[in-house]
Amino acid sequence: MQGPAAYACRLVLTSLAVLTASTTTSEAFPHRGLAAASSPPNTAAIESLASVESAADLMSPNTTINGRISPALLSDAAFVAAPAPVLNAAILNISANNASASVLANISTLQTNLLTNTSSPNLVQTTTTNELPSSDSRILVQFNSLAATASTASIPQDVADLTAVVNSTFLSNVDTHVLQLDNSTANASDIVTQLRGRDDVAYASLDYKVSVQYADTPYGYPLYNLDLVQAPCDWNQETIGSSNTAVCIIDSGIQTNHPDLAANIWVNNAEIPNNGIDDDGNGCIDDVLGGCGFINGQQVSVNDDNSHGTHVAGTIGAIKNGAGVLGVAQKVSLMSCKFLDANGDGFNSDAIACINYCAANFKRMGQKVPIYSNSWGCMNCYDPTVYNAIANTAGLFMFAAGNNGQLTDSTDITQQFFPADYGLANQISVGASDTSDNLASFSNYGAKTVSLMAPGVNILSTIPNSTWAYKSGTSMACPHTAGAAALMATQYPSLTAADMKASMLSSVTPVAKLQGYSQTGGRLNIFNQSLALASAPYRYAGASGLTKDSTVTKQSSCSRTAVG
Repeated sequence: MQGPAAYACRLVLTSLAVLTASTTTSEAFPHRGLAAASSPPNTAAIESLASVESAADLMSPNTTINGRISPALLSDAAFVAAPAPVLNAAILNISANNASASVLANISTLQTNLLTNTSSPNLVQTTTTNELPSSDSRILVQFNSLAATASTASIPQDVADLTAVVNSTFLSNVDTHVLQLDNSTANASDIVTQLRGRDDVAYASLDYKVSVQYADTPYGYPLYNLDLVQAPCDWNQETIGSSNTAVCIIDSGIQTNHPDLAANIWVNNAEIPNNGIDDDGNGCIDDVLGGCGFINGQQVSVNDDNSHGTHVAGTIGAIKNGAGVLGVAQKVSLMSCKFLDANGDGFNSDAIACINYCAANFKRMGQKVPIYSNSWGCMNCYDPTVYNAIANTAGLFMFAAGNNGQLTDSTDITQQFFPADYGLANQISVGASDTSDNLASFSNYGAKTVSLMAPGVNILSTIPNSTWAYKSGTSMACPHTAGAAALMATQYPSLTAADMKASMLSSVTPVAKLQGYSQTGGRLNIFNQSLALASAPYRYAGASGLTKDSTVTKQSSCSRTAVG
C-alpha cells in the first residue's frame, strides 16, 4: 500500500490501513514529532456553555464558548476579509487572461486566518506537487459573462464543432460544462490550453481523478468510538434519530441489504420502479432503493464494490439489532450516491453530479438542513468547480480533513487539503483521534482549517457481503459528525445549518492533548450536544407526536464483543 506521502496530492478516499496484523497504525504512519509541539493556545477566557441560551447567542460576533470561537460565529464579511491565499492561474486552472469575477470572488473567501485566539503547533509542513491523475477524455469548462451561453446548457457553436468534442453535460449549480472528448483525435491537455486562451472562458481544467489504496485493519476495540463520542446507544427512544431525516453519503456506494443497514436504507417513494423513466427529475432512472451513482458521467447502480462507502454508512446509521455494529444514529435514512468505482477511482464532475442528485432529493423531501458526508479530498487541488458546487448547495457538508499527517494552516493553498479546507460556512472539517484521544498519527490538523476531531483509528463498521471490518482514517472520523447532525435535525427540526454547526463545535469535549490541532481543541461529544440544545429554547416532536421539551438520559457503554 502507498503511504500518505505517496498520494498526498491525489484526490483520495481518506481512509488508511496497515499492511499486516503485526504492523500497527502508529508503526505504518509515524507520529511526525507531535510530542515536540509548541504549547497549546491560551483558553483563560472561558464562558460556560450553560449561559448560551439560543443559537442567536452562538452566532453573535466575538462570542466565545469554552474559550474558543466557532467559525460559525463569523459573518460573511469576516470570511471575505480574511487574507487571500497565495494564488496563481496555473494552480487554480483559471484562464490567465480572463478569470471571471465570480471565480475570483470565491477565491477571496478562502478561509486562511479565521481565528484570533488559537494557534497551531509550529511543525514542518510536507511539500507536495500537483500531479493529480485525470481523465484523458473529459474536461471541465466555465464560460464567463462575455459568453452568451454562460448560464445555459448549450456551449458556443465553435466549441461544439471541435472534432474532439463528442458531447457535453451541463452542471447547472456551478454553470460548468463537462466536455466528453474523443481522445483518439486530440489530447485533452491541448484542448484545455486552447480553451484557456479564449476570451469567453473563465476557467478550464482536466476532470481530475479520485484514487487511493487501502486495506482493512485486522484488529481493534469494538465500538469504543461510540463510547468516546457518547452516542445514544441506550438513550430514550426520542433521541436516537428518525427515518424522516436523511444523510447523503457521497462515496463508493452502499450494500442496501446489509443486515445492519437494510432497515435504514433510503427509499425514493417518488420513483416508479422499473419503468425506465426518471419520474422525480433528480437525474437518475429507477433509483428506488438506496440512491444512485455516476461513473464517467453515466448512471450506475448504487451497489458498493469497493467497501469504503458501506463502512462509512455503518458508522452513521447501523441499526441496533443485537448483532454486528451500531451507528451514531440508530434511525436515519441512508441516501447513497456512488462516484467511486471498485478501485476507489472517480472524477470531480461525478462528485458534483452526486451533490446535485442529493440536493434534488432533499428539496423534494422538504428536509430543512440537508446533511452530506464526504470522506474524500486531496492536497494541493483547489478546484473552483467543486468549491462552487458546495457553496451553492444548501445544507451542512462534513468533510474528512485528510490523511497527510501535516499542518494545513497556510496562506499557500498548495499546503491545504480540499474540499475540507475551503472554509465555507456550510462545511465542517473533521480530523481523526485515536482510542486515547491522541491526534491520530496520519491526521491533518490546524487550528484554522480543522473544525474538530472524532475517532478515526481502528473503527469497526459494516462492509459488503454482509460482514464487518476495521478501518482507520479521517474517512472514518467524518461520518461520526454526519450521524450527530442527523440526530440534531431529528430532535430539533427548527435548527438551521448554522445553528447545527455552532452547536456541534461548541459542545466538544476539550482535550488537552488536542489543543491547538483544531478550531475547537476537542473531540466530538454528542451527549453534550444534545444536553446543550435541551437547555436551549428548542423543542421537538416526540414519539407521541406531541411537542414537548427534550429530555436526555445518559447511556450505558456501547462496546460489545467483536464480530466476524
